[in-house]
Amino acid sequence: MKRRDFLKFLPAAAAPIALAACNTPVAPTANPQTTSDVALVSEAAVMESRAIKSYDAALDLFIRSEAAIQIARLYRAHHLGHLNELNALLAQFSQPRVSLETATPFPQVGRVTDEASAVRLALELEYEAAAAYNNWVNNPPTTPEVRRFIANTYPIELAHYIELRSVLGLTPPIASGAFESLPKP
Repeated sequence: MKRRDFLKFLPAAAAPIALAACNTPVAPTANPQTTSDVALVSEAAVMESRAIKSYDAALDLFIRSEAAIQIARLYRAHHLGHLNELNALLAQFSQPRVSLETATPFPQVGRVTDEASAVRLALELEYEAAAAYNNWVNNPPTTPEVRRFIANTYPIELAHYIELRSVLGLTPPIASGAFESLPKP
């Protein structure tokens, strides 16, 4: 084939390749890095959905004072916002959303008997959430959006823990500023 004939033939030969490229899916492909990020986001979404259901149970059964109701509703709203953000991240990874409708409260809710024990349980659960986010901050995910979410959410979970310590009359442990130095409830 002569060079001139080849150049005339090239557009016709390339057309099927170009059309095939137009039909290539644009969803992110799974790789070992995004796989671990997806697992982290899924785990965090389940944790947030269970936190919401735990606050719902406490509000329905045990929390009666106006101050505790306001705190529980505020923290529940924070967790709902986190769940919505996590579900948006799951959608970016073409993964199923975590459903709040099928979520269950943490099993520790079963030992709550009154408002004071509900607040103590909230302290424990917020500590566990802060500990999880602290771990994720110190072992960061690879995806920028997931890193951003973790970095934005960790201080909120930590603030919940510190505020609940104050509600219970405990000294807020802010001396060193390191999460590892905070006393576990």
